[in-house]
Amino acid sequence: MGWKFKSKKLVLAIAGQLKQRRKERDLTVVNVEEATGVNRGQLSRFERGDFKTASENLQKICNFFQISLKDNEAIKISDGESIGVRLERFAAISASHRAAAEDILHALDKLK
Repeated sequence: MGWKFKSKKLVLAIAGQLKQRRKERDLTVVNVEEATGVNRGQLSRFERGDFKTASENLQKICNFFQISLKDNEAIKISDGESIGVRLERFAAISASHRAAAEDILHALDKLK
């Protein structure tokens, strides 16, 4: 069993990265299952953020997509970060988060 993540926000950020990298490479969950040996159902749970620890299978998937779990401590959204940094991190979670961030920016542009 791996170490536990400190926050749900971090888990969701990693989940978003997993899904984004898979889609960027035009891979299905079946393709990733075949390449890594990690069950597609478990991969789907990882992409939804349905995990609390850095299990061996999560580490396999992250290695496949070249995502460092330890380095992801840096992507936590904290109250001390600027709004711009927080918005960038929010947008990196998934395509729908990115679209929402862009909508926010467009609305702000109209206020100028």
